[in-house]
Amino acid sequence: MGDRVIGLLHADSYVSGRPLTSMDRDMVQVFADAFGRAYEHAALREWVAQQHDRIREAFSSAETSMASSTRRGALSRATAIEALPPIEVERTAVEWRCDRVLTLREQQS
Repeated sequence: MGDRVIGLLHADSYVSGRPLTSMDRDMVQVFADAFGRAYEHAALREWVAQQHDRIREAFSSAETSMASSTRRGALSRATAIEALPPIEVERTAVEWRCDRVLTLREQQS
């Protein structure tokens, strides 16, 4: 996503030999926009599922660590927090815009 090209859409009228019209171009643009939105939706769903799994793992690890601390004896809150493994947080801005995928020349066509 972002500025990365994920595919190339080619359309022509080679078989019929008829000249392409502005309506043909507009229809290809509508298809490309809809496909881009579908791809973005699928990519975001996958990203959310990955984040959900990471959060679940972090809570499970914290629960295990706290249970282990309780068995060893009463610990201060600060000590219990220090015993938790570090949680890695991935911060990524997710933005997808069609005008970033097409070159200026392709947008003018």
